[in-house]
Amino acid sequence: MAIRVLFAAGDVGGARALIPIIHLAQQQGLETMVLRHGHLAIEGSPEWRWIASEGDIDALHAALMVARPDVVVFASSVKDPTALAIARLAQRRQIPTVHVLDSWTMYRQRMTTDGLHMFVPTIYTAIDDLAADGAAAEGIPKSILRITGQPALVTASWRTTADQTPIHKSAHKNIDLLFVSEPAAADHGESSQSLQYRGYTEASVLSLLCSALQPLSDGIFVSVLPHPRENASDIENVWNTQKGSLLGTVLRQNALGDKLAQFDGIIGMASVLLYQAWLAGRPVLSIQPELRIAALRQIEHRDGATLVDNSVGAREKIRAWVAGLTPGQMPKPRPELTLHARSAEFILSLARALTEAEPLKADHHDR
Repeated sequence: MAIRVLFAAGDVGGARALIPIIHLAQQQGLETMVLRHGHLAIEGSPEWRWIASEGDIDALHAALMVARPDVVVFASSVKDPTALAIARLAQRRQIPTVHVLDSWTMYRQRMTTDGLHMFVPTIYTAIDDLAADGAAAEGIPKSILRITGQPALVTASWRTTADQTPIHKSAHKNIDLLFVSEPAAADHGESSQSLQYRGYTEASVLSLLCSALQPLSDGIFVSVLPHPRENASDIENVWNTQKGSLLGTVLRQNALGDKLAQFDGIIGMASVLLYQAWLAGRPVLSIQPELRIAALRQIEHRDGATLVDNSVGAREKIRAWVAGLTPGQMPKPRPELTLHARSAEFILSLARALTEAEPLKADHHDR
């Protein structure tokens, strides 16, 4: 009898981390079900077996009863509690749970977004050693941590319904830059009045970048990519008011596809797309002036990546980084890609193994 697996996610990052695992589960003949919720409902395949989920906790419980899974594989969110809520319901019914981590932030907070005590899944996957150490430092039990990689990082092939329109490329400029935006203000506040304030917002960083690049405007073209959770018109307004003599464009959300390698340099804040670009061998610049949150510094631990974390001298550092770029240079993928290339298979094998283990005691894991 085929193993029954229920997948659930909310935000875009978690959804994209699960999509390769869902495809692999189908290929291996597992009975695969997907909660129709969040970004999975946008980017998932219409051919998947979808389980309705919208509503209160009773609706989620009903969805769980319909799915009757042997194991739940879920991706966490810093805002959306739905996937966590159904994982908690599953654990109370002694169904094992696998949490798939998609980035290097808020390891513990992700397990409390439903307003309850910290959820402890059967397995908590970590992207790499850095993520595992960070999660343990925040109180995630080391006994449940598994370093698995992150399936969406090896390629952008997670896009199952993506807009594959070619990215606008400059016809006459030498250097093509991509600025990856993200909802920093929405997630962490707009000023120091918020305890979680990063020290900057997406608007302040894009403004700083535009200011820094003015002396180089004759030799560059800037593409701005809004985050799926961002109001694209807001970031477009910032670009239009701050671009000065720069030439560039604001891309449609979800328009990037697998085209990171088209750009000569990738600039952003703490987006996982920066790490993905680094894996692909592209030059990466993280601009996070007055950064207050240590977990957002992960890119500085990557050989060859650059972090600007102070406003003093920031413009000069940005210009120096751009001046060091070589237009049209072929990227050389990093060896770390190997871990992520095997990630979907590894995570699915962990989930399968849990269905062969002894039944769980909910009071031990959900605490």
